[in-house]
Amino acid sequence: MAEGEFWEQLERWRKNGEYGMIIGVIEALPTERLDIKLKVELARAYCELAVATSDIDRDMLTHAEELLNGVTGDVDDDAGWNACFGSVLFHLGKYEDALSYLERAESLDPDNGAFESMLAVCRGYCGGEGPTEVYDDAELSAVEEHIREHFGGYKNVLHEIYSPDIHLDICIIPPNAAHNCYTLVTLGMGAHNMDLPDNLSPEMYGRAELMISLPPDWDIDACMTGSGGEKWYWPLRLLKTAARLPIENETWLGWGHTVSASSDSSETYDESVGFSGVMLVTPGAYDKDAYACRLPSGDEVNFYQLVPLYPTEIEYKLKNNADSLLDLLTDKMLSVVDTSRPAVIDKNGGEIGYGLIVDDVHIHLETIRKKSLPVDESAACSHMAIYLRFCIEHDLMSDVFLDACPEIEYLVRSRFSVYDLRRFIRRDDRCRGVITLPFFNCDGVDFTKWYYLSDDDSHSFFRDICDYAERYFGKKRCGSQEFKGEAYLFLPWGDEYYREMSKVIESRFEQWIAGTEEPEGDPYISRDELSDILPDDFTGPRGCLATDRIIIDGEPVAVACREIPEPADRGWDSGWRFMTADEYDEYIDGGEESDIDDKFAVYDLNTVCNYESRLIDLLDSPYGACFERGDDGKYYRFDEQ
Repeated sequence: MAEGEFWEQLERWRKNGEYGMIIGVIEALPTERLDIKLKVELARAYCELAVATSDIDRDMLTHAEELLNGVTGDVDDDAGWNACFGSVLFHLGKYEDALSYLERAESLDPDNGAFESMLAVCRGYCGGEGPTEVYDDAELSAVEEHIREHFGGYKNVLHEIYSPDIHLDICIIPPNAAHNCYTLVTLGMGAHNMDLPDNLSPEMYGRAELMISLPPDWDIDACMTGSGGEKWYWPLRLLKTAARLPIENETWLGWGHTVSASSDSSETYDESVGFSGVMLVTPGAYDKDAYACRLPSGDEVNFYQLVPLYPTEIEYKLKNNADSLLDLLTDKMLSVVDTSRPAVIDKNGGEIGYGLIVDDVHIHLETIRKKSLPVDESAACSHMAIYLRFCIEHDLMSDVFLDACPEIEYLVRSRFSVYDLRRFIRRDDRCRGVITLPFFNCDGVDFTKWYYLSDDDSHSFFRDICDYAERYFGKKRCGSQEFKGEAYLFLPWGDEYYREMSKVIESRFEQWIAGTEEPEGDPYISRDELSDILPDDFTGPRGCLATDRIIIDGEPVAVACREIPEPADRGWDSGWRFMTADEYDEYIDGGEESDIDDKFAVYDLNTVCNYESRLIDLLDSPYGACFERGDDGKYYRFDEQ
């Protein structure tokens, strides 16, 4: 091998962290070939290998020190020898000795910025400004073991060089069978006892470590080195900044807290992302034992996952609470950073409701990939496309969906078009592989919850899909290893698939209608007489509750109240409740004997506003607002009368 190729190979091994290869090759060379450059390279490899994990190997560092001491010749003016010797002494904790060698290396090679951080630390130590808070050996072992046991094993640790207050390392856990993502976990933040409110126990809440999960295609090398700019590095910088925030601000961090990139939550971490802050949550993708590590002293170190948020989401959380925002975020949004995920709060502060997942193509894609199924990946959403087409053709879609996707409705309904809805589900930014409850109108939501989201196999959409696959392929073949238990993914896409399944869905729809309680009597205003009177820019959920005395008997709406909907109903429920005056008394008093809930039925806001158009002006009122009809026919807030 030519000399140039030899050194290029050593550099490649170094970049890949293969220090053992460097050591093996150099030590195999004849002793007479080991000049100053090779001996320095050998000592450097031993030094880098010694600090490559969280358990620094002092014996290996001592061996590197001996190698450098054994170098003969004019080494005083060799920048590489001085830099390497200074680095070895630094990691051995010999800061005063290291300082002289590093300063000499800096004077010989002033353009090499690699010395700056170590020099700053050494000067700080020599001036009495060393780190003041670190885990003791027993605590460090407990935290390291906790990370390995619950989050995954790791070889790479980013050791902090300059530690003015705490010594903060970052453990890099690669994707594994249990979690297909990079997990970055701080190691050292918990050495500091945070300043807590008086009502919180320091033993339970005083210590913390932070973590963030990145997708498997994240450029982790650029993240660790910063070579790719903030696009890949910002999660690492975020961990370091957030971990020191309690020290710098004499405060504490805990579950539900938000940390913003700027004071007004508008500055993003990088121009490539829209996130401007994070919220601390428990690492829900891991077992509950992962949430906290008990130290030998009895103190607990809590582990919090950082979930990046958009500016509108931070504002929403601050106005409401962490639970309200978490109800809107999907498990996928909470588990791994997705820089292209949609915001769950619009620019006006309204809830978009992506958290109300009906089905997610990524779940089925993961099945295909894990089991190496010989099918096209578009098969992952074939059954989703079948259901979506049925709902479009049967007027079960919401105005929100139809306004956003008018061409999709046209293509599905057109007799002259053969449109594959799977393209829309997988590739379109308006869907992003996920069907949510806000896609559907009031009837569509109720039917979808009864059928698609059912836990009852007697009326389950997925069970019906699997039954169709069994009829199509035969029971014996479906149970064979050919399909690996996933026969539904092998169903051939085409009109026959839809025709057969639409018959099944139609029968389920009729079954659902038959079991749905209808108000006794005809509406005071017939369906044919209703007009579209809601404003064109109204995009929120349109479902509401109104009593029979209003819809059937035609009595005026005397009281209008807006409640916070249950999390599972936020895709369709506006929160509005309309009733007469005496019904409101029963509504407030409640009690076990009350039958007020039986008097309500679900309607579209447009229907109720046809009965009383003045209600339109109230619809943007906040949750908790209550209005009463005055003698003049106008509506007044209770506290305004």
